Amino acid sequence: MGLIYGAALTAIRARRGHTGAMLATALLGAAAFYTRLNNLPMVCAIVVFAFPTRQPVFGIWRPSTWTRHASRPVVLAVLGGVAIAMWLFTWRTWYYTDHIDMFYGTQAADRSVWKPEYSLLHGMRQIIGSLGMVMTMNDPPAFDVRSLPIIGGTCAAFAGLVGLGRLRTLPLNVSILALAGLSGAIVARGSAYPGRFSLHLIPAAVAVFVCALSLVVSAIRTRSAPRAPRSPVTR
Repeated sequence: MGLIYGAALTAIRARRGHTGAMLATALLGAAAFYTRLNNLPMVCAIVVFAFPTRQPVFGIWRPSTWTRHASRPVVLAVLGGVAIAMWLFTWRTWYYTDHIDMFYGTQAADRSVWKPEYSLLHGMRQIIGSLGMVMTMNDPPAFDVRSLPIIGGTCAAFAGLVGLGRLRTLPLNVSILALAGLSGAIVARGSAYPGRFSLHLIPAAVAVFVCALSLVVSAIRTRSAPRAPRSPVTR
């Protein structure tokens, strides 16, 4: 978790063209990927910090957002660092096992939520259970009041991504990072102590949750504020 958010912070500085920040972003992202392979979607999502922090999440669908507002140094640092890290990991696997397969010898097959022998219904249940485990911080999934900011934050991020109401103005960076942190649960299901596979999601989801609450409170205040009387029209 620390490596991922460290890379996000250095990416913000790399937007200004700092070479050291670009290198730090690449190295921290690669280290986060090596720490846990299912962090790969979230590490790749650090590329959204190429955008200004005030960029609304719904703008990600506009090609002009990428061409006008994305910082090329950040895109290069994140994607380049990830590509080199994946190549080195695959090369290391080939060197020791003679298999050109990045996931050879890992738990990718054992932890996969979708296996060839599963029916469609069983596979969907596995995915829902994996998502629930991460969002509720409980295994098996169970309601926990402490998980409400995570659930609220990820749901708000998704709502903003599809353009629902004022939530479309949520910050693009942290919203996409939160959704990417949840996407790993669609591919692999973790186990062991509760909350272990939720740690990387908590900061981004809680940040989105707080931003969403701010938008809701602002909308309520705007509606409840008394309107100024109209001036009489002279004829």
